[in-house]
Order: sequence, then C-alpha cells, then structure tokens
Amino acid sequence: MRFVKAKIFIFIVLFLFLFFFSNDFGLIDIEKTAIVTALALDKDSSGEYEYEITAQIAVPEASVKNNENQKAQISGKGNTVGAAIKNIGDSSGWFPKLSFCNVIILGSGLLDTNVIKVLDYFSKTLRVQDSALVVQSETTGREILEKSTPLDNLSSFALQKILFKNPGFDMDIAEIDIKTFCSGYYSHSGSSFMPIVKEIG
Repeated sequence: MRFVKAKIFIFIVLFLFLFFFSNDFGLIDIEKTAIVTALALDKDSSGEYEYEITAQIAVPEASVKNNENQKAQISGKGNTVGAAIKNIGDSSGWFPKLSFCNVIILGSGLLDTNVIKVLDYFSKTLRVQDSALVVQSETTGREILEKSTPLDNLSSFALQKILFKNPGFDMDIAEIDIKTFCSGYYSHSGSSFMPIVKEIG
C-alpha cells in the first residue's frame, strides 16, 4: 500500500513538472502588450474591407521630467470586427489588451447600417468590459481619437470624464454601455439611444 502511494505521488510530481517546463500558461510579455484605452469603429473608406478600427493606446514614458502617458493610434482593417482587431496586432506586433477599453466610438458611416452587427462582438467577448460606454460620432471615430484636449493628454480620458459624471455633477448625458445597448436593442427593436460626440477639446 505504501509503495502504491509513493508511485501516485511521483506520478503527480512528474505531471506538474511536465506542465511547468512545457507551457507558459498563456502569459503575455508586458513589453509586447498595447493597453487600449478606446476604440473607434468606422467603415473602411477604401471599400476593400468592411470595417476600419482605430485603437488609442497609452504609451508610458520612463522619464523623470515627464510623467504623462503619450498617445498613439493604430488602425486595422477587416471584414469583421474581430478580424480588424487581430489586424491591429498583426500589423503592429503588439498584443492589443482590451481590458482597459472604456469607450467605443461608432463613426457616422456605421449609423445607417445595423449597429448590432458591430457591437455583437463586444457583447459576446470577454476581452472587453460590459461597462464600456458606446457613443456615436458626427464625424469618423478616428477623428475624435485624434483630437487633443488642454487638460487630458488622451482624448479617451477626456471622453470618460464627460460621460462618467461623479456625484455632484449635473447628469446631462445618458450613459449607454454595451450590455444596456444590446439588451435594449433586442427588446425595443433597435430604439436604444447613444450619446453623440460632436467635438472634444
């Protein structure tokens, strides 16, 4: 009986060592990770693909004098939203980390189409928070991300401050997140309301 227990113990140890030395358990190198703060979705102007997605990425700078995050935009194209996001990673060599994406901007070119086809990806994936806000732009979403504001270096942070009102501020904007929009779309036949972003800065 003691010999059988020793065999089982040795087998478990070898099994754990096999996993430890043969797999990195899906860890991603932080130096190859792009922290996406906002996504802008537009129709591809060239007509070659269905969508063009622009990701605003926070780029930290290790400097004593400058503590601010610099912004960078990377675009990807594809016939589906998932393919366009994958194209961002393929063309940049960075893995787009969407866990910190709190704003999704829909360009004016997508508003005359079935918007749920675009947002369905975000409602089903676990890579983006359900609480990410959805806004529409009177121009292209890319133009909104390229705007600069005097107080915030990242335009996505300025948008979040406008949309996420703290207690004590006047709530003059109706917040719509992905979860609320998708559930409202199916239950009210597409009558969900999105805030319109004209210009920031």
